[in-house]
Amino acid sequence: MGAEKEYRRLPGVGRGMVRHTRLYLGRDHLLLVESAGYSEDYKRFYFQDIQAFVCRRTRRRSWWSAVLTIPIALGAAAIFASSEGALRVMWAVLGSPFVVALLVNLLRGPTCVTHVHTPVQIVKLASLGRLRRARKVIGRLQVVIESVQGAVDPAVLKAGTAASHESLATPIG
Repeated sequence: MGAEKEYRRLPGVGRGMVRHTRLYLGRDHLLLVESAGYSEDYKRFYFQDIQAFVCRRTRRRSWWSAVLTIPIALGAAAIFASSEGALRVMWAVLGSPFVVALLVNLLRGPTCVTHVHTPVQIVKLASLGRLRRARKVIGRLQVVIESVQGAVDPAVLKAGTAASHESLATPIG
C-alpha cells in the first residue's frame, strides 16, 4: 500500500511571459511554487497564519475580448469584400484562431486578482486568475483553515466591520 502524498496540486496555473505559478495543499500549509526556466521559488503559508483571501474582479477578460474582436472584425470585412472564393477561405482560416481564442476567453468566465493575507505579508496568487476557480479553491481552503483556526462567528465579523467603518468616519483632533 502506497504512502499518502505530501502535497496535492490545487486547480489553476498562473502564466506570465517567463514565470508560471501553481498552488499545492500541504498538511499544515499552502505552498506557492513560482517557476522560471530551471529555477523555482517556494512560499509557504501556514494555515494558522492565514488571515484572509481577497479576490477582486478585474476587466482583463473584457480587454482580451476587445483585442481579439478587432482581427475577427477585420477578417469578416475582408471576407465580405472579397469576390474570390479562395480569398474568402484564406481570411476565414486566418480569422478562426481568433474566434476560438475569444470563445475560450468568454467561456472561462470573469477574471480576478487574488491575494492571501498573513500577519507579515500580502502575496498575489496568480494561479487564481479566474473568479470561478478562485471561489472553488478558496472554498476548499476555507474548510481546512477553519479546522485549524476554528470558525469565525458571523456576529464578530459584522461587529468588526461596523467598528472599522466608525473609525474611518471619526474625525481626528
